[in-house]
Amino acid sequence: MPRTEHDSRKRRPSIRTACIVLLGVVLTVGISVVAAAPANAMSPAVDIRSGHNARCIDADVNTAGANGTKAQLWDCNGQPQQQWVALTSSVDGIRNVMTNRCLDADLNTIADNGGKVQLWDCNEQAQQRWTVESDGTIRNSYNGRCLDADTGTIDQLGTKLQLWDCNGSRQQQWLSRFIATGYPKIVAESGRCLDGDLNTINSNGAKVQLWDCARSAQQSFVPLGDGTIRNDFGRCLDADINTLANNGTKVQLWDCNGQPQQRWSLG
Repeated sequence: MPRTEHDSRKRRPSIRTACIVLLGVVLTVGISVVAAAPANAMSPAVDIRSGHNARCIDADVNTAGANGTKAQLWDCNGQPQQQWVALTSSVDGIRNVMTNRCLDADLNTIADNGGKVQLWDCNEQAQQRWTVESDGTIRNSYNGRCLDADTGTIDQLGTKLQLWDCNGSRQQQWLSRFIATGYPKIVAESGRCLDGDLNTINSNGAKVQLWDCARSAQQSFVPLGDGTIRNDFGRCLDADINTLANNGTKVQLWDCNGQPQQRWSLG
């Protein structure tokens, strides 16, 4: 597949020097966080991704016709059931684009850990108000508990979403452009961005390169709580184990597997 051109319009990011360190392999780069515009009275529609596995919060299409629609995690697909709008500048309500209903904590179960999270007609009540924190948590205004992906089903499509006491765990971390920092890019001192080569990005071993920065999925790299860095195409930044012992180790994209060659620290 031929490479499509990047959008030539570019914001000059501020650069700070950093190193990506993996088992003695050091890549000196600049890290830039490209900020999305803050939500206003009606923010642009965005996805909300789990910090555990980068899956998206999704309105279950099988139950989407009525109040009580299941909110779950699903592979990101860019469809309207995975698009969310912040209703005010402080986020408050989070409305689903497909159903036009709001993310809601079920009043029948809200008093306990495991309280159901669902979609309901928007009503501006406390169970539908949420605070998106800078640490990546999304907290419900009714009781201060955190939006949480059920660990019992987190490795399956259709993971249950619930409220749980905030504990800083990965299943309570969320990545969204509601958060002022947006998604981070990895930017070299040259001003170009780390980029997954579109000619090979759908296969293991996809080339990682520098390219003019653009708002594109192949340049969106999401750091997860386990130390992996996942590209929006779904694969992880990976050091080639066949050349890992030497300088010049190839860095590529590979199916995420949590192995040491895919764990990175930013410092």
